[in-house]
Order: sequence, then structure tokens, then C-alpha cells
Amino acid sequence: MFKSLRSRLILSYLFVLLVSGALIALALILLLRNNPAIVAADQADLNMRLQRLRRENPEMLREIVENAERRDDREQLIEDFADMLNARVLIVQPNGNVSMDSYVISGERRPDDVEKIIFRPLAVQRDRNNPPGTFVDSSNRRWAYSNIATIGNRQGGNRNQFEILIAKPVSSPPQYAMENFLMPLAIASIVAAFFGLIFALLIGRSVAAPLRKLAAATDKVAQGNYDQEVTVSGPTEVRQVATSFNNMVERVEASQTAQRDFVANVSHELKTPLTSIQGYSQAIKDDFAEEPETAKRFATIINDEADRMHRMVVQLLDLARWDSNQTPLQPLPMDVAPLLNAILMKVQPQANEKSIQLSADIKPLPQLTIDGDRINQVLTNLMANAIKYTPDGGRVRLSAWQENGVAKFAVDDTGQGIPEEDLPRIFERFYRVDKSRKGNGAETTNFGLGLAISQEIVKAHGGEITAQSVVGRGTRFLVQLPIQ
Repeated sequence: MFKSLRSRLILSYLFVLLVSGALIALALILLLRNNPAIVAADQADLNMRLQRLRRENPEMLREIVENAERRDDREQLIEDFADMLNARVLIVQPNGNVSMDSYVISGERRPDDVEKIIFRPLAVQRDRNNPPGTFVDSSNRRWAYSNIATIGNRQGGNRNQFEILIAKPVSSPPQYAMENFLMPLAIASIVAAFFGLIFALLIGRSVAAPLRKLAAATDKVAQGNYDQEVTVSGPTEVRQVATSFNNMVERVEASQTAQRDFVANVSHELKTPLTSIQGYSQAIKDDFAEEPETAKRFATIINDEADRMHRMVVQLLDLARWDSNQTPLQPLPMDVAPLLNAILMKVQPQANEKSIQLSADIKPLPQLTIDGDRINQVLTNLMANAIKYTPDGGRVRLSAWQENGVAKFAVDDTGQGIPEEDLPRIFERFYRVDKSRKGNGAETTNFGLGLAISQEIVKAHGGEITAQSVVGRGTRFLVQLPIQ
């Protein structure tokens, strides 16, 4: 129970409404505390009772006013009068003393308690510490009263006046709120609960429906079906989740595709040398290479293919270490000019074989904190590739300069260039641009791993490697490393 999002939303709305109603009731009670409106309401209630009595039994009212002075029957009269009004009836002298109290007559109070009533003459105020129209008895209970009549007679030339009052206990704030606000609050709460329930259902539907679709798509992805795209709808948070899910599925699908391509490419790259090794070794085993020259040639082929496999395995292991962060760099401050000159000297024999003109434009650079061996590996690979894919008699140039706190190294060649559609993928593993590499022997010596390793090395230094190319004019590889 209450495990679904919709049921929890409904429960939350109802809880909020309940708490809100309780807070409203508490605030109302605090607001009504010592509020004159309560006394006024009680006095209005007394007056309504009196008006009803005037209509229904005018003789009783006239009798109490005319015979209030008669001591032989006024007690019974006052008691009957109090019963009919369902109120307390008092006859008060000018000095504030109570000469008769229906509570004493009915036995609800002792006669000596009457003298203890805190009651001032009407000429002043009944009680300065209480609102007008109230008095407090000896038990500190506050009463609201209403004057029925003021009667009097002359004795010895003095005019004695008596006031006939009806009184009722002043309602407490909770009681007043219950009597006057309970029904409006109840109706408002029912209406609020009804609309709150509707809003909860609508919001629950707008949130839960996209999440259910997302859960169903997640199950399909878990089963290997990556052709899933959920509709981006609902609240902002749900839309963000849907967008992230779509991006995740796209990346997972791309990763799975790359993994399948990787396995297929590794299998293909290993199959060719293994086939050669197996074929020529079988020929030697079957005595097809009886002459020493033939056996030596077969053995040379087997050795070259084994060496090719060894290089590929070393590169694969290197990439695996980069992927698992198991190839820590060993950065040291160093001057890069000697490093660049050493690279030029290393690739010079390869350039001479193809009559390629090597040149350099090395501007002054500050010391860089780098792993010299790894940067040497990157630039040597770029230079070797540039020479390999540049036709005989072409040019290859190594440049170095600093700009805006970044050390930049560029390798430019005058080769056939790389098609624009292939540029975004040249750093992928095993990806080779066959159109730009035909006829250069690349298919037997290159595995499409050098640029992938170079990119990992540069990224580990906090730098970036990019490529620009124009088909038929040449290619530029740019390595950027932070100086600090």
C-alpha cells in the first residue's frame, strides 16, 4: 500500500490539507483569544433568546419586570424565567451587589458565593480587566450579559434602581470557532480535498506515465534491444531523466557497436599474419622448402608476421592500460627542443628512402612538465605516418610555438589528404582511411591503433590533438599542451 508514486502523491496532498486545516484552526483560535467579537456574539445570542421570548411569551417578560420587587414569589419567577431563556438571571443593585441569582435559587451556587462576584455598578464598568458587557465571578469564570430592564421605586425620597440581567458563560475560542466556523471550514476542506485529489491524480499521471514508459524501455535495453527512444515529456525533472536515458542508450549502442567492431578488427588483423605463419610453417614441415634459400625466405616471412603480431599485441595492451588508468605518467620539467631534434633525426632515414624533404620551424618554448617518452611516442608516430602517406618527393614539416599559454606542435605533410567524412573517425581504434593510404604499404604495417594511443597520451597531459586535411593537398595534425 502507498508504494506507487500516484498513491504517495495523493497521501501527501491529503496530509498537507490536514496539516493546513489544523494550522488554520490553531491560528483562528489564537486570533479569537480575548477577542471582543466573541462577547458580542454571546450578547447577540442572549438578545435573540430574549426577542424569541418576547414573541412567544410576552406575559413572562412583563411579569418579571413588574414583579421583580415582590419577594414572596420572585424567586420562583426568576427561576422559571432562567429556564425559559436557558440563561443565568441576576438582579443587581446600583452598588453592584447581586440581590438575586438564578444559580443560587437553583442550587448551582452557594448563597455566600454571590457576595464574591467581582461586579461593579453599571455607571462605571463591570470589570476594568475584562471587555465591556462581561463580568467575572469568584471562580474566575467570565460571563457575557445583556440588560433586560432597569426598574426602581421611591422609598423615603430616594430612588432605588435595580437592573435585571441575563448572562451566559463567554464562549471559549475553540467553542466559538466550532459553533461559527466548523461548517465553513468543513465545506472548504471537502472542496479542497476534492480538488487536491484531482490535482494529485493529474500530476501523478503526468509524472508516472513517462516513468512507466522509461521503465519499459529500460527493460528492453537490459535485454539487448538498444533501439529505444522515450518521448521527452512531463515535468522538468522527468524530461531531464528521459533526455539522459536517450543519450545513455545512444552511447551504449555506440559502445556496443565499437566493441563488436573492435573484436572483428582484432580478429581480422590477427587472421592475416596467423594465416601466413601457419602456411609457411606447414610448407617447411612438409619439406617444401628443401633448398636453404627457400627455407630462409619462409623463415623470414614467418618472423616478419610474428613481429607484426607482437607490435599489435603491444599496442592493444597499451590501449588497455590507458582504458583502465594503469599507465601513470612520469612528468618532469624539460626542454622540448632537444626532444624535437631527436625525433627529426630518428625519422630522417625513413624520409630519405622516399626522397621526402624534412623541415622544422621550432620557436623558443619554455620548459614543459611532461612525460618525455610519451610525447616522443606521439610526435614520432605523427611524423612516421606523415612520411608514410606522403608520395615520393613530397614534404613534411614539424613546427613548434607557444600561444596564449599553450605549447603547440604541428606536423604538416603534402600527402593525398583525408576525406572530410573520415576526419571525425581517424582517432578510433582500427579505423583506417583506405582511400588515402592505398599503394603505400599501410595495409600490411598499420593497425589503426597509433592515433588512438596518441590521443590517450595527449589527453592524459591535459592537452588536445586534432587533424585538418584537404584531399589532394595534405594533412595537418596539431598537438596542444598546457605550458603550466
